[in-house]
Amino acid sequence: MPLAEAEADRLRADVQSLLDDDHPSEAIRLLEEGLTRAAPGSFPELRMRHLLAAAFLLAGQYGQAAQLFEQAGAAYRKYLGPDDPLALDCAYQAGHAYAQAGKPGKALPELRYYVVNAASRVADDADEAAKVMESRFVIAQLLATAGDFESAVAELHAVRPTLVGAYGVESPQVHNLDKQVARFSGQPST
Repeated sequence: MPLAEAEADRLRADVQSLLDDDHPSEAIRLLEEGLTRAAPGSFPELRMRHLLAAAFLLAGQYGQAAQLFEQAGAAYRKYLGPDDPLALDCAYQAGHAYAQAGKPGKALPELRYYVVNAASRVADDADEAAKVMESRFVIAQLLATAGDFESAVAELHAVRPTLVGAYGVESPQVHNLDKQVARFSGQPST
């Protein structure tokens, strides 16, 4: 029997409660059962896949979470646009999950997409600004790990004005960034 809209709403609420109470395995089980009854390609199915990705993330299953976030993000972008909050959340989460899973080649495009498309939101949203800054640091780390120190330094230079504006030029955050730039600048370029 197909999953009705009201039933899907209840399922999402139950899953959110389980996730809030740190029970991702139970949430995963409920979502997987619900997905077998959801209409393929429907918005309720997409929302359940998004929640399933979050449950996998909380369970520490970064590879599975990243793939589901990436798929959900692509669908959200198709239907809601590139800067929709749901699409941005999926790109952010996918990028960070791929980084955690040790897949920089998959993480970088997701993080770059997020940074570029979230830029219009950072002026009005301090949380979004912090997520963009964090993502740019992760991008720099991934680039440095891949040996692309020049691009890593460029990424950190791009973050510096925001960091100075948020914490001040003499802050520990800015000093740490400057140390990172100096460390990466001393590495041979690829």
